[in-house]
Amino acid sequence: MKNRLLIALSLVCITANAQKVKLENEEKYYEAKYFENHVWNEVTQDYEMDARTWTTADFVLHKEYVVFGVRNEKYHKLWWVFYDEHKNLGDCYITEGDAIKVCIDYEDNKIFFMTDYDESKERWTEVGLFAKIQSIRPFNYSR
Repeated sequence: MKNRLLIALSLVCITANAQKVKLENEEKYYEAKYFENHVWNEVTQDYEMDARTWTTADFVLHKEYVVFGVRNEKYHKLWWVFYDEHKNLGDCYITEGDAIKVCIDYEDNKIFFMTDYDESKERWTEVGLFAKIQSIRPFNYSR
């Protein structure tokens, strides 16, 4: 019985890892229904939410780039490279020119966009959080 459980758990882990790798090797399409923006507060030394809204944002994730935008508006394509795996944020990528750090949290189903890096404080000063994410059919983002 223990052997069967171990085999089943191993298969689940292999499948989960294969899906993560598959995500990086081809375009995957997603939508987020919720957005929050957080800004670093020097006084409290913490991020504070300064905006939140229910909206539909589309994403295309690929190992070399991310495409994103509000539904039916202009889409933006950013070239990125894998940066690191963060225990709370998931897989993190850094965009061309180190302008934006994007983290994909597979466990909590969230995407973080970190912008405005302050080198003197070694901190991203704004964090956009997209949540309520689900897979969608492919769409034309190059219109």
